[in-house]
Amino acid sequence: DIFGGTRVEGYPAGTPGDEDFITWNSGKKIEGEFGPVVFSDKAAALRATLIQQGWNHRILYHGTENPFVTSILTGGFLNSDGWHGVGIYATSTFAHSQCYAPGDGESILKLEVYWNPVNQSQYFNHVPHNSLANDVYVIRDPLLVYPVELMRCCPEELTCR
Repeated sequence: DIFGGTRVEGYPAGTPGDEDFITWNSGKKIEGEFGPVVFSDKAAALRATLIQQGWNHRILYHGTENPFVTSILTGGFLNSDGWHGVGIYATSTFAHSQCYAPGDGESILKLEVYWNPVNQSQYFNHVPHNSLANDVYVIRDPLLVYPVELMRCCPEELTCR
């Protein structure tokens, strides 16, 4: 597993959840672990290779529930089947990502998302979103999404329109 051993700095690595993990843990309240992310050796090597090969990247944000963070860090993101197809959904602003976390103290993952500059649309697309921010993106390959920091949700007023 590429991401096995990836963790929040100062905390031990966990284990990824299985396919029933989301169903069993949705809505559970646990304390968040916040801070910079320390990558597993394999994840760090793959990220370094993408950079070395000239792949572009940008920062996006992904709001989620605290119980899901360990599984995301140690197992990588799971693609979801959303309104705009299968992929990982993220926003370009921290403020809008808060709308996808269930409240104060939950997690916002700051992400580096990579794509091949020859064909960005194969990996990473802006998708129309009925919000003022209109800043939602879908990433098609979970191996191109690297959480770099865990941030605490909702220090500011939400603008979820």
